[in-house]
Amino acid sequence: MSDWTGILELDIEDRQGKTVTNNVYFQGAFKIMRPVYHNNSQQPTYYILNPGGGYLDGDTYRMKVTLGEQAKATVTTQSATKVYKTPQKHAYQETEIIFKKR
Repeated sequence: MSDWTGILELDIEDRQGKTVTNNVYFQGAFKIMRPVYHNNSQQPTYYILNPGGGYLDGDTYRMKVTLGEQAKATVTTQSATKVYKTPQKHAYQETEIIFKKR
């Protein structure tokens, strides 16, 4: 697909025992908040945002998350993702998660 409603690419790596963002890119109706380290942990939580309020007729989303070796993270949304009626064309999401090993 060439014309995505939203794109999110997130690269995460371990740096001396703490998981950090190496690279982040988002475009369109996909956003991501800065990582939150709950209870002073070394593991971040990333919250994905959909400023459009949900998936509509014909929406297409692509998400790619890459974790380096020993990286640990939680990737979630703030709330349930709403998918509205799609009478003309279905909504589509493609998710790719890559676990790297050096």
